[in-house]
Amino acid sequence: MRPKLSRVRAPEWVIGVASAAMLVVLFATPWYGYDHRVYESGWQALAILGPFALLVGVLGVAVPLLQATRRAPALPVSATAFELLFSLLLSIALVVRVLIAHPGGAIDARYGAYLGLGLAVAVLVGCYGSLRTDGIAPEDGSEEIEVVRLADLARVGSPGAEP
Repeated sequence: MRPKLSRVRAPEWVIGVASAAMLVVLFATPWYGYDHRVYESGWQALAILGPFALLVGVLGVAVPLLQATRRAPALPVSATAFELLFSLLLSIALVVRVLIAHPGGAIDARYGAYLGLGLAVAVLVGCYGSLRTDGIAPEDGSEEIEVVRLADLARVGSPGAEP
């Protein structure tokens, strides 16, 4: 199916851009520094949260692609719902790891940790906004997508009934 960028709304753009940026921040920026000389990326420093952030980033990049290529909202909404759950869990975990219980002593949180936290929250907000406005786009119209109404089912009768 050919993608239509007109289907991608502002919340999906937020999800896609923030997720792509999260992937860059996860691998390319310092999250923690030791003695102001040795730095670790989020992927190196976060044993469990690193792969989870990777999952949020990849799924978040897929959300606008699904929105652009699907006329019916079922698959984009499902992906966005999972992304909302995963980004909520990641945001909570990063708040705890970066702001509350970050390693002390010679280990300092660097700008990558704060960027990662901000991007996780941006993905979460984008998912919320997307799910609040989901539906069938006017240009896709219900005549192009099969819709079954309850009134149609009542006329046919219950399953197994004699015609």
